[in-house]
Amino acid sequence: MQARSHGTCARYSCGHAPDRAHPAVVESHQPLVRFQDDFSIGYFWNIGNNRQLGTHYVHHGGVPRAQSYAYVVPKYQLGVFIITNQSGDATAGAMESALAHIFDTVEAMEGAR
Repeated sequence: MQARSHGTCARYSCGHAPDRAHPAVVESHQPLVRFQDDFSIGYFWNIGNNRQLGTHYVHHGGVPRAQSYAYVVPKYQLGVFIITNQSGDATAGAMESALAHIFDTVEAMEGAR
């Protein structure tokens, strides 16, 4: 599928509900391989599904001396990118702890509405 680029909106749907998103975005969020009911992979994004985040898209990567996580969470119209210039045995866990705090805070803020 070839997508015409209209800036950020074409790639990320600009906060619109998934049914109004650009066809390339909708296609990129389809699972290609399902490992468990709550975990699959689609176009190199890990696709998770849980109570807190709903269906969400995650990519973790790194090179020697650096790691990053990218999350797209449609339930909250939220994207989170975290990067560090550290890469050791405990780095991914430390990053996941920081992300958990962010997601707990977002959930609490949404619950207070």
